[in-house]
Amino acid sequence: MEVVYISHHIRAQEVSEKEFFTKGESGGTRCSSAYQLALKILESRCSRNNPKIYLVHLTDGDDLLSDNEVCLEILPRLLGRLNLLAYVELTNPYYQSTTFLSFLRRLSDPRLLSLAIKDREGVYEVLREIFRAMGRDDPWES
Repeated sequence: MEVVYISHHIRAQEVSEKEFFTKGESGGTRCSSAYQLALKILESRCSRNNPKIYLVHLTDGDDLLSDNEVCLEILPRLLGRLNLLAYVELTNPYYQSTTFLSFLRRLSDPRLLSLAIKDREGVYEVLREIFRAMGRDDPWES
C-alpha cells in the first residue's frame, strides 16, 4: 500500500508524512492545485485497474472563490480514477460551511463524500463515515 501526502496553498507539492503533519501553510488557497497534482500522480503511478484508491482531503475550506469552478472541472476526471474522494472541512466557529462545500454537496457521484467537522468531537464520527464508505463497517476492528 502506498500513501501519498500532498500539501497545498497556492501550489501543491508532494511531501513526506513528517512534513505533512508538522508544517503549516499560509496565504491563499487553491484546492485545484492539489487535485491536479493528485490526478498527475494517479496517472503516472497507478493502474486504472487498482480497486482501492482513496483520496481524503482535509481542509479549513478556505479556497479562493475563483478556484471553485476550476476544481469542479477537474473533479470528474479525478473521480474517474478513485473509489472514494472524502472531502472533510473543518467549519468556522459559527458552523457555516463554505461555498466550495456547498458546491460539492450538489454533485451526485457515489464516489464523493463531503463532510464537515464542527469541533474535535466530530473527528471520530467523520472517520467512521469515511471507513464505512470504504467498505469497513468498524474501522477499529482487526
